[in-house]
Amino acid sequence: HRYNSYVLRLKLEIENQLRLPPRLAVSESRTRPVPIIPRRNNLAPKIRSAGTGFYVSRNGHIITNYHVIRACDEYKVWTAHSGGKKADLIGSDKKADLALLATTQFPLDIATLRSGRSVRLGESVTVFGYPLTGTLSSDGVVTTGNVSALSGLNDDSGSLQISAGVQKGNSGGPLLNIKGEVIGINTAIINYAQSIGFSIPSNMVKHVVEQ
Repeated sequence: HRYNSYVLRLKLEIENQLRLPPRLAVSESRTRPVPIIPRRNNLAPKIRSAGTGFYVSRNGHIITNYHVIRACDEYKVWTAHSGGKKADLIGSDKKADLALLATTQFPLDIATLRSGRSVRLGESVTVFGYPLTGTLSSDGVVTTGNVSALSGLNDDSGSLQISAGVQKGNSGGPLLNIKGEVIGINTAIINYAQSIGFSIPSNMVKHVVEQ
């Protein structure tokens, strides 16, 4: 499928901070998801974080999650057809958990963000990304599933619940329908549950990109 021509593997240098890859923990009351962030360790050297992103413009603009790039000071991207290229942070929206990067390397292809028709409950979906970098395939990993719910935890209308497998490092990658259109960005999982992931709907992504 052509999505391996516009989906990228991100490696990010983090200055003096230890941070787990993006996932959600649920508080004791089980009413509100919170990011898992270890305590700051000022003695830690620079470390690498990894995630996924994808091209949304012919000018080299890349969308990913805000929490993937947060606290990072260097950004590099890899495609299936090229080595690591430096990227710059163009803008971010912490509340929407979205960030926009840019490279001087023009993509072979760009993602198509679906607009108009709403996502359907039970719709078949595909997740493509680079989870567990250094452990799983460096060529990318594909999983499939369905849209399990049209809202996230506590009926959050800003996310979709999906059953397709999502792992550490999938954050920022595309959620695709059977036509290969992007209908969301994979953003989180619940760490004690299986086959429960969450994606940001593509209409929110389009809004941030257009801004």
